[in-house]
Amino acid sequence: MKTGFASRVKATGEPGKTKHGELPVSDPREVMREQAEVIRDFLKWHEGLRTPVADDMELAALKKIGDEAEALLGNKGQAPDEDLVGQVAQAFATTMALNVRPLPENDELDIEEELKSVAEEKARQRAAEAPNGEPEPKAADDDSPKTEEEQVRVQLDGVSSAPELAASKQWAARLIDEGKYHTASYVIDQTYRVVRYMGMAEKAAKLDNAARTAELRQPELVNTAVGDLVAGKFDSVRAAIKGLKDDAYLPSDEGHPKYKALIGDVFASPALKSQATQAPDVFADLLVGAIKLSRVKSDARVVEVTGADVKALRDALPPEAAPAVAANLLKRHWRNPVAFDQDTLNWMIANIEPKAWNDPGDGLAARAYNMLWHAGDYPEMIRLIDKGVSPRLPASDGSDSGRNREGVWSGFVQPLEHLLGNYVRLADPKISATEKMTEDERKKVAGAAELLKVLGARKDTTIVTTWKEIKECQVITGFDKAPGTIWGFEDVRLPYVQAAHESAEGQRPLRMIEIWDAVEKALNARGYPALLANPDKVINDCLKAGVKKLQEGLKEKPREYYGRESGTFEAQFQEQARAYLTFLAKQTPEAKLAIADLSGKRPDKWMGALGCKAGLWWAAEAQEPVYYVLDGLNERDAIDYKAYKTKKINERMADPLKVQAFGEVITLSEVREILNHWDDKDQKMRTYVKFVERGKILDGAELGKIDGWVKEMKEADATTKRIMARTGPSKEALEPKLKGLDTTNPNLRGEDESTLKHVVLQADLVKMAANAQFELLSGALDNCKVLYDCLLLPKDFKDGYQEMLGLPADKRLLAAAALKDNYLTPDKTAAALVKPLRTAVDRWAVADLIV
Repeated sequence: MKTGFASRVKATGEPGKTKHGELPVSDPREVMREQAEVIRDFLKWHEGLRTPVADDMELAALKKIGDEAEALLGNKGQAPDEDLVGQVAQAFATTMALNVRPLPENDELDIEEELKSVAEEKARQRAAEAPNGEPEPKAADDDSPKTEEEQVRVQLDGVSSAPELAASKQWAARLIDEGKYHTASYVIDQTYRVVRYMGMAEKAAKLDNAARTAELRQPELVNTAVGDLVAGKFDSVRAAIKGLKDDAYLPSDEGHPKYKALIGDVFASPALKSQATQAPDVFADLLVGAIKLSRVKSDARVVEVTGADVKALRDALPPEAAPAVAANLLKRHWRNPVAFDQDTLNWMIANIEPKAWNDPGDGLAARAYNMLWHAGDYPEMIRLIDKGVSPRLPASDGSDSGRNREGVWSGFVQPLEHLLGNYVRLADPKISATEKMTEDERKKVAGAAELLKVLGARKDTTIVTTWKEIKECQVITGFDKAPGTIWGFEDVRLPYVQAAHESAEGQRPLRMIEIWDAVEKALNARGYPALLANPDKVINDCLKAGVKKLQEGLKEKPREYYGRESGTFEAQFQEQARAYLTFLAKQTPEAKLAIADLSGKRPDKWMGALGCKAGLWWAAEAQEPVYYVLDGLNERDAIDYKAYKTKKINERMADPLKVQAFGEVITLSEVREILNHWDDKDQKMRTYVKFVERGKILDGAELGKIDGWVKEMKEADATTKRIMARTGPSKEALEPKLKGLDTTNPNLRGEDESTLKHVVLQADLVKMAANAQFELLSGALDNCKVLYDCLLLPKDFKDGYQEMLGLPADKRLLAAAALKDNYLTPDKTAAALVKPLRTAVDRWAVADLIV
């Protein structure tokens, strides 16, 4: 090979002090000991954190690995097991990642009970410390803060300025500005816990960096990595690439020569053909590494790498390996368009095979469109469309980091059709001419207009591509006569929503997300039970917070809040949010939230799906149309969703430290809710749901395909249930949830995992229903078979309670006393259920006597 990569370059650095700090070579056993200590410290720290940053699955996995490591380290004669060393290292890395998770931002509604318990604990401490039970008066200090606001601002000033704490500090500062001093003090206290943990973690992070640097400084690093690659041990070179790809471990005068040598020797290997075919990701990463080295500024350049060198590397790849390397280039580096030079980009697009572009598994189509969109390369996007690269396919992003990149939502790279939904209105020439935009935004809108024009000319496009078509479609022209809510994929339904807002009847929320500012605080682990128990207070608090967010959104994000400007909308916003939350508070509780994280699911996404599905029923209850936009939907995604969900959950359950918890795809959950109830006797879904395709409401024979989807979904679900068992939480994971439930059945823990899971779920259901302000317990008791079978709740109690509700008021008190005496005692009902059930019986015994 004639490029500059051919010569071997030895490491120039020696272990010791460099500008990157002191770098000792650590014994693997000591490294593992330090890492295990950090894991233990994290778990101990997390126990005192009232607002958790880790879920139960992650904590259980960390504890298991930490315990195994400490047991092994306690036996000095036993060598560290290689697998355990790797597990501890992974657990340590996870611990470091958890450290920088921001504290979840909750408002006063969410932490009111926490503040109360904190105040009570402080009062107990003061009483215990004070002589004769009276606190000693403190001497006045003229220099100390006088007001509550001054005190809490001093407290905030003491928090570290570390970037990881910025979000929590900003939250606390805003609360102070709003006069919520107790809440702000609470947030600051939790932030101090993060500071203390960061101090503990700093030592371990330095140790990890030092050990990694020492490995990269080994003189034979390149020889070893290449030798392992030839032998089919690809992880060695992957680790070397990971360590050398930036300057985190070695200064450039050490790292760049090694990186160049590694790239050159790998591409010059006589086993190149088999290597590139078996490990195309390695060669994709090395190509990007070569491009990076070629872009180092001349005054900082340590090694010389040119565009010709990069071309030589591409040319060295055997033809049979080029398609896989090209696909891996896109799959692994699509988020960073500057990772490619133009020639490599052209080479990549040319070498990806036609069938690979539209393979749903790899999601290359969505990744390519998103990469080019952010690069502003609209002509290349049009060429891909003409080439047959589907604009309708999504891609899994692997992790849900929110919506911090346009075209990525809930862990999915959106299909191009979905992304362009945001621009259908703006791309209209009359609107774009008058809309206030930056120059960059105007270029983007112009690019979107060209893409929409190309898609509009194609027969297989599934979205409406012009604002004129939207305004003239059946849904919008008939909206004033039949106003309703508009559902579907968020960005695809957006132009319909925008157009409906311009109608006379459109000055109100038209989709769940438009009341989300008000209802979101009632759709989490604390807010939902609070809503059931005290709906009036929670709803009022939610509306107050929601109106404030609406007003802030109109001011700060006018384009995003388009159509919500009028006072009429705000009034309707409050009315609909109140109606929805009242409806939700009257429904039999959903208890799966109790173990969502233990079951491999994200609780927030599960609650979001629950909230939206409840929204469908709320809309049907109001007897208004539910316009469900099918544009951009692949029905197979909804039909096969159970199999997809089971697969993702099982992956999470198998390795909770590497695999992210499953997040519900809310649109698919909504579609399945409709299909599951399409044939119900009350016909509510069939009556009020109006399926829409490209602006036309499906009717008559056109609805036959919906019937077909129902049939196919039921068949697919049955197949999934038969061939794919869903992994549930282990007995160990469920153990903390069983506290107080085994008092009437000492053998409870001998039951299988499935039974114990349902015990926890049904017990939580009973507690939430018993504490609810509306009478929900009667319906909940119909769904407690496992509690009855496991002798945790007498089955006769259900019949007696329901009979009591039907008695005249003057006889209900006697019946209530008999229920409590006969059934609600610790020897007959699990201790954890006795108090809430007795409270519910007492409440409903006199319910109609309350004025």
